[in-house]
Amino acid sequence: MIPEPDNKLDYLLNYFEVLSNTKTKDGDEKWNKDALQRVSKEISELIDKRK
Repeated sequence: MIPEPDNKLDYLLNYFEVLSNTKTKDGDEKWNKDALQRVSKEISELIDKRK
């Protein structure tokens, strides 16, 4: 089970892990790839703000 996130970055990291481990059908593959890219971008932006 995934622990309750303490902040938005933890939430996004958990979400990314779930997405990356999700098995998709051919039709869902593009959606999953797009979602991973969107979440990756949000994670990068949050990390940059913390610097």
